[in-house]
Amino acid sequence: MEHAARRYVNWKIPVLDRLVRPPTTTPAIQRDCAQCLIDAAAHIARARPTELAQARSVAIIDLPDLFGSEVCVFFDEAYFESFTARDSERQQWTPLPKTRSLVDEMALRLPDGYSVLGFAEVIRDEETGEARESEVWLVGDCAPADQRPKSTPTPAAEK
Repeated sequence: MEHAARRYVNWKIPVLDRLVRPPTTTPAIQRDCAQCLIDAAAHIARARPTELAQARSVAIIDLPDLFGSEVCVFFDEAYFESFTARDSERQQWTPLPKTRSLVDEMALRLPDGYSVLGFAEVIRDEETGEARESEVWLVGDCAPADQRPKSTPTPAAEK
């Protein structure tokens, strides 16, 4: 298997930064790009071979600066579980309230079998101590391993 020795493989959003970064973007453009990332993750999940059935396919949406977004396939379950546990002096992820919904807020279509995790992110500059705040949303095979559906997701565009 090509990626057998890797914990994950990722693909950054393939657009010019000004297309998806404020102030030059629009909510409609960001919504369309986020939906494309979600659909790409679902297509990858549907195409995964049987021997990689436990691999997690996830769209990682970074807001408001969507240019940091990507599609990521996690091959290592322990790495996926540690991925969201970010609590260092330099970077912290705090779970967003369950009442928040990226799908509702951006009018996105969620593929069947997919779930969403949202985090408030704070990154501190090592030299100045200045903090940058954003939100990170994981959309895809995010449910705990024992709660994941056995079937692969159907991309929202195919419903």
